[in-house]
Amino acid sequence: MILNIHGYNSSGNNSKYKFLTEEYKNDLIISPTFDYKNDNPYNILDSLKNAVTSNFEKGKYKIVVGSSLGGFYAYCLSAIYDIRTILINPSLMPFINLNTRYDVGNTICKKYIELFSKYVYEPNLGNLEIIVSNNDNIINHNEITRSVVSSKKFYVVKGEHHMRMTDELKSQIKRLIY
Repeated sequence: MILNIHGYNSSGNNSKYKFLTEEYKNDLIISPTFDYKNDNPYNILDSLKNAVTSNFEKGKYKIVVGSSLGGFYAYCLSAIYDIRTILINPSLMPFINLNTRYDVGNTICKKYIELFSKYVYEPNLGNLEIIVSNNDNIINHNEITRSVVSSKKFYVVKGEHHMRMTDELKSQIKRLIY
């Protein structure tokens, strides 16, 4: 099972989903769509937790791929389940940009702060891999991502925040999923 979690202003039918379904034809690929601006972050996380627990088959691998805001949720799932996780340009502090850049209300931003406080510093992060772009125009990964995750599992690829599925990115994802 591969769970793909899209970013803000995207959908479950994003470029990563299309790549995963082409590359891993024999695997179950789950890629739900969320309305991050209006949906309660707790409900989104509950839906994702349900996707992980209800689709896990004993003896088969499971992996989560999360992009941008989807990377925040993927990080939470990694902390909860110690599941193999690939974060792509993750927004690990979504409350920083959501209210100012995307006009998401204070109520939802406060819920992201609560979830951040609950999950971000959990110790179960041995299965976490992070791919960041070298020219992210939305998130400063040196200041935010590296400060949250002091992991050496950082891979830098060419691109901006909304990364196209380049050969370099595809290669990194395939190498990490193995």
